[in-house]
Amino acid sequence: MTPVLADTGFLVALFDPADALAAPAANYLKAHRHRLVATTATVVEACFFLTPRAKADLLAWIRRGGMAVLDVPAAAYAKLGKDFEIFRLKGGKRFEVIDWF
Repeated sequence: MTPVLADTGFLVALFDPADALAAPAANYLKAHRHRLVATTATVVEACFFLTPRAKADLLAWIRRGGMAVLDVPAAAYAKLGKDFEIFRLKGGKRFEVIDWF
C-alpha cells in the first residue's frame, strides 16, 4: 500500500480536539489504512502548535508506530522541489494530494 505523507495541519487536527478539522482528520485515519509518513520538520512544527498534553500524545503515538518519521539530510535540501522530487515513489511516480477534509 502506498504511504501517505502527512502534513502539519493534519497532525495538529488529529491531536487538537478544538481544531475545526479534528473530526475529518480522525475520520480519515479510521477509514484508511495507508502507512503515514512525515518528516522530522513536520513533527517539530506540529508540536509548536499543540498543547503540552497533545504534544506528548502525538510523540507517544509516533513511538507506538502510528506514523513513520523520515529525516531529510541537509545534503538533500538542494533536491527538494515543489513536487517533492526526493520523495518520489519507485518508478518515478509522484505522490498524489489527497482530500481529508
